[in-house]
Amino acid sequence: MLVVKVTLHLAGGGVHVCKVPYPGANRVFVEAACPECKAEAPIDIRGRGIKSHDHDTYYADAEHVGCGGSLGTLHAKVDTIFGIEEDEAMLKHGRARVY
Repeated sequence: MLVVKVTLHLAGGGVHVCKVPYPGANRVFVEAACPECKAEAPIDIRGRGIKSHDHDTYYADAEHVGCGGSLGTLHAKVDTIFGIEEDEAMLKHGRARVY
């Protein structure tokens, strides 16, 4: 699945659009300072593992790659037609919908 938009939702409030450096990247960049180590913008962040998902968005705790500090939640919206669950089932089990 292709990630089409990543946003950082800060724990203290506020939302920042993240820059994905290349398809399949394991980190993104955001124009925000780290509240824990005070690193200046832009900083690179990554998810700590998927917590949940809905139809087309994965949610993960966000951490600053530099210090490991917790920043909030990453929302990664993906390009999907039938939804994340159906796409994952197709990739894992080869199950296809027939119309």
